[in-house]
Amino acid sequence: MLMDNAIYSTYFLSIATTNQIAKGLASKDYSKLRSFSSQVLGLAAILGAMVTLSIFTLGQPLLHFTAGSSDSPTLIRWALQYCQIRGVVTPLAIVNMVAQSLCLATLDTRTPAYAVVAASIVNIIGDFALVPSLGMVGAALATAAATATSSVVLLRRVSSIRSEWESLSTSSGNAPCISQVIDGVPTIVPQRNNSTTTKTKVSDSSPKPSPLFSIPSSSSLWEMLLLGGPIFGCIVGKIICYSGMTMRAAKFGVTSMASHNILLRLFFFLTVLGDSVGNATQIFLPGVWFQQQRQRRKNEDSSSFQPVRDLLRRIGIVGMCAGVFSKVTMGQLVEKYGSVGGVTPSITALLNTAQSWGGWALFIYPFLMMMEQSLVATHDLMYLIKSYLITMVIHFGCLRWITNSFADVWRTIFLFQVIRAVQFSIRMLQKIIFESNSDSKQRGGVSATI
Repeated sequence: MLMDNAIYSTYFLSIATTNQIAKGLASKDYSKLRSFSSQVLGLAAILGAMVTLSIFTLGQPLLHFTAGSSDSPTLIRWALQYCQIRGVVTPLAIVNMVAQSLCLATLDTRTPAYAVVAASIVNIIGDFALVPSLGMVGAALATAAATATSSVVLLRRVSSIRSEWESLSTSSGNAPCISQVIDGVPTIVPQRNNSTTTKTKVSDSSPKPSPLFSIPSSSSLWEMLLLGGPIFGCIVGKIICYSGMTMRAAKFGVTSMASHNILLRLFFFLTVLGDSVGNATQIFLPGVWFQQQRQRRKNEDSSSFQPVRDLLRRIGIVGMCAGVFSKVTMGQLVEKYGSVGGVTPSITALLNTAQSWGGWALFIYPFLMMMEQSLVATHDLMYLIKSYLITMVIHFGCLRWITNSFADVWRTIFLFQVIRAVQFSIRMLQKIIFESNSDSKQRGGVSATI
């Protein structure tokens, strides 16, 4: 849990990468893309080194705090060894997240899939070979080896993508497939430039060499912080809220805590579908949104909002299907397999009382992530921060005053999703409907005056 939270706290860098790469592809600024990708990978490595240092210096007291009433010298010793081994490859793990986001932003879904398959194979072989003799240390070594394997696959592809960007920034040759949105439909479009004059002119000026990893300049770091800082605050808010639910579940006894851990792992396993919907929003929306903003500045027709609506409607349909599948899957897994693997009847009974709330939370989650990532994609970050502050106040109020059983904890998880979804959807409606109507009225007034 300590390692997972430490790595997840840097996920803001992955989101910022997707946003900036998608925006750069929309403007075809390949030189800036090469520079940004190098600097964000360097920043990921630096953050990873900081997390590693924190694990080696503060790991033991943090584990004592995390273990709570289950604290014991043996548990802490084994857990610390596990965290330190994984901490060694934490810089690679964070670099992997950034590299994967870069691949997805360029619509390369195969390379991340290959990386997952390769890492899984190494992890499984490592577990079978090392766990029988080394136990938890063997499991940590297998996970570390899998992380390194994934890095090799992802970074090779990132290096190839950056080479393609270099050739595009020096000549007008055919571009590889670039993600765009045409009439609200995500589309892969080959970019071409047949201008001989442009080709000669651009080829005369070679871009500066850009290594795979570099330290961000002060201006680039500030730009990343302006985007990544608020996202980091939101991620910390999520961690605090979910941790508060875990602490509240522990108040109802060991059985409730065990049931909560089982259901929470299943919940996060199924939220992968909703996260994918959010990633799709983050990949496709920035290009069409900033294109629409340019049209507004040029005082063109406000119907450019229509592609935004069409895109969100299509992603929303996919999200609804993902939500239904996640809800049904959680119910079926708890009902049919909740009593296997040594799970006691008392734990099974508690799982059954709470799974419906967890299922409804999963149903809403894809829509929630679409709306949240829409705000990130449109750089509406201050609203995002304010909404999380409001949500946290309501959330901990619910945990304190209306959570009286284990099932109530999961009702609070459901409310946590609903409160965020309502706030984010209202904001997006204001952005794509009311602003469009305002533009139409202003242009109508101008036309009448003329």
